[in-house]
Amino acid sequence: MKRRLPDKQKRLYAKITGRREVAHQRAGLEALTRRLKLEGAVMVEVGSYTGESAEIFAKSGSFRKIYCVDPWSRTPTEAESLFDKRTKPYPEILKLKGRSVAASRQFSNASVDFVYIDADHRYSAVKADILAWLPKVKPGGWIGGHDYRWRFKGVIRAVDEELGLPLRVFQDSSWLVKVPKL
Repeated sequence: MKRRLPDKQKRLYAKITGRREVAHQRAGLEALTRRLKLEGAVMVEVGSYTGESAEIFAKSGSFRKIYCVDPWSRTPTEAESLFDKRTKPYPEILKLKGRSVAASRQFSNASVDFVYIDADHRYSAVKADILAWLPKVKPGGWIGGHDYRWRFKGVIRAVDEELGLPLRVFQDSSWLVKVPKL
């Protein structure tokens, strides 16, 4: 059953971000979740902002737990409020307010099926996120993220250096890498 975001929340999202939800962004994440072929999985989303992608992940039905990590400190206060409202209908979404690397220490190694990184897009930050979260992914699991495109050269450089070329880049510029089995 698809749940739709109320018009009031869509208007607030557009006001905060200066853009409307774009169909190709939704389609890209939906294609990514289908590619994962996961059921009852545990995932971490690093950088959740207004909860748009968290909601898409929840609607996929692939995850029993979705941990959303974001400090919500450099964003308008409305962004966190919209995240809370948008994710309230999804009990599988668990909010972790804090910085990415510090939050990663709350997870055991090889305890997560999928990590999706969409936080600070600077090279050093993306690299730090990858290095912090990669050990948390189970062998045979997945690590991915957003904005693997030329506008964000730091994302491309960090992904390529630490993980190699992505297995796939989706239409919304989400990228995906399979973590090798031991």
